[in-house]
Amino acid sequence: MKTRYVYYDKVTGQIKEILSKKKGGRSYYIECDNKEVVGFIKGTKGINQWIVAYNKELEKHVLVEKNNMIMLKVPDSKLYKIPYRKNTESDLKLTYYPDNVLEVTLDVCRIAPLYQTNFRDEVKFEPGTEIRIIAKEKKSGKLLKELIIEAQDLLDAVQIFFELPPVGQNDVEFFTYNLFENYSWSKGSVKLISPMKEGIKYDIHKADHKVRSKNFSYHLIVTPTDTGVEIQNNIESLKLIRFDTDIEFFIVDRHDPNILHEKFSLGKGELLSKKISVMLKGDMEGKTIIYNHKYISVLLDGRYE
Repeated sequence: MKTRYVYYDKVTGQIKEILSKKKGGRSYYIECDNKEVVGFIKGTKGINQWIVAYNKELEKHVLVEKNNMIMLKVPDSKLYKIPYRKNTESDLKLTYYPDNVLEVTLDVCRIAPLYQTNFRDEVKFEPGTEIRIIAKEKKSGKLLKELIIEAQDLLDAVQIFFELPPVGQNDVEFFTYNLFENYSWSKGSVKLISPMKEGIKYDIHKADHKVRSKNFSYHLIVTPTDTGVEIQNNIESLKLIRFDTDIEFFIVDRHDPNILHEKFSLGKGELLSKKISVMLKGDMEGKTIIYNHKYISVLLDGRYE
């Protein structure tokens, strides 16, 4: 069986040329059997409709048809019980945290290899596709909550958070109408960060700022200035955060957060900027900042503490 060498662009995955022998240099290529590429060579298969992309299951780069529509299974009429599995890769994964927050994560690279290339913005779900997640109490089978997620919303966000009724991590199970090949759920562990140690401040209405304990970086970094505060947006993509409300900031007494001096709020539109400057009436002497958003973490620059 003849071996062909398919050379491709590392960034886009676009096929550049197909050769019978390797050439020198540091070009990127994959090895294919002749039968895989004979259609390209004869012109019976459109070379521009295919790319080279990494297949996570095979753990190598392969030829992939450049189809921008995500292919789904035809869902069964019966509910599929999502298995509990730790540290596993899945097309769709649920993480249930002790504070009754459910994180729904989509591994787009598994279900759409085209997403790994410069064509990622072209990847779409069929309009109207919905993902349904049903949470039940394990012993009684009582319905706790049914989540209906627009598949395209989840694709755009990659991960979305939901609140469930109070139920322990060992007392819940999850079901769905099966659309993907792989599902799993696991228990998340969160820690309550000490505001005195880490510089995290809490809203006076006790919004629970709990964050993942591993590989965590702060979303916003607030630095007081001579005339107000400067807020650095450290979120790689605002699509990763579902904003239910504006983020409200309160300038309060450092020792008594019930003494409010000033407040201001920022919405999603304002946070599109990487840096936001907010003018305040007074200075920050003897004051600190608290905030009210549940899924946004804020670091107050420690130099001003």
